[in-house]
Amino acid sequence: QKTAYEISTRDWSSDVCSSDLKNQSNLTGTRIFAEELHLDNPSIAQKTATEIFKTHDDLTDLVNNAAYAYGSLFSLTPISELEKVYNVNFFSNIAITQVAAKKFRKNCGGSITNITSMSSRIPARGMLAYGSSKSSLEYATRIIAEELSPYGIKVNAVAPGLLDTDMRNQMDP
Repeated sequence: QKTAYEISTRDWSSDVCSSDLKNQSNLTGTRIFAEELHLDNPSIAQKTATEIFKTHDDLTDLVNNAAYAYGSLFSLTPISELEKVYNVNFFSNIAITQVAAKKFRKNCGGSITNITSMSSRIPARGMLAYGSSKSSLEYATRIIAEELSPYGIKVNAVAPGLLDTDMRNQMDP
């Protein structure tokens, strides 16, 4: 029986995510474990992931589903906001993936899926922070896939299109 592990931020509607995951788990017979973390600090995210992977020894899959949005024109975007977006959308994902990869190498296989965004491929005004952070994650996914494939670890990215959500509406310049 497989066990999936999803990382997401507390900014998402956790009730919806949790109930959707439980329903999916019941339909497929796969145990799904979801953990919502504050990902502002990649070092803390990595330490938390290490503890989770120690506690849940049978994890075989990781879904990095983190997103923090900040929308502003390039000239008005503070570096502090760029750092926060990158910490959540890129650096924490990489830190957690390093923990998962170590575990999956020992188990001779696993699967890592990073949720990116079509914003990484379609430039738009006001999307500098979000789009470039997701683009960085998409590029990193390709490199990580090359490096981990000899260990039987599959690494992929999924890039959903823009959806009319509260998060998207926060990014309007």
